[in-house]
Amino acid sequence: MREAAEYFGLSDEELRRAIEAWSAETRRTSDDPRERALAEFGERHYLEAADLFLESARRRDAEAVRDYQLAGDAFHNALDFARAHEMYESALARAGAECEPEIRRVLRGKRANAARELATRSPVDVSELFLESRINDFRKLLESYSRETRPQDWAMTRNDLGIALKEQGIRTDGAAGAGLLAEAVEAYRAALKVRTR
Repeated sequence: MREAAEYFGLSDEELRRAIEAWSAETRRTSDDPRERALAEFGERHYLEAADLFLESARRRDAEAVRDYQLAGDAFHNALDFARAHEMYESALARAGAECEPEIRRVLRGKRANAARELATRSPVDVSELFLESRINDFRKLLESYSRETRPQDWAMTRNDLGIALKEQGIRTDGAAGAGLLAEAVEAYRAALKVRTR
């Protein structure tokens, strides 16, 4: 405290009073949890400060998820699918347990679409990695969509899975490729059962 007081040209008592006044004003008027956390910390209310810092971090994570998604959308529209895929990956990495499941579903779908674009534009050995990523994303999406509660979303995702499996099957030789193509047919059939009702 003494170093801070000297830095600002104040006595220890003047600095303490200035901090107390700022803390009281901030606690009374601020909507920013980070500012309120700093005020609580300055008042040595450490548990309150910790809770407010966590709230601030969650808000900033939610903002970061949204910003990464928007950056991914911008890269996707600029046809820079590698960077779009990377941005959706970053958004998903930041989307913690507090993140709404719908946001994670949207991000997985966007990442899968970026992976599709990368797979169709990449050499065979690289495209397989993106197709595998895409297939995994669609399988995860199907875990979060119920055929009964969201039949159209479920059917569209099954259809997209079928497309990804077909693309991977065409690129894969032998029995493994035939197996992927058979899975693709099953995915298409399942999607059609919902779509034709």
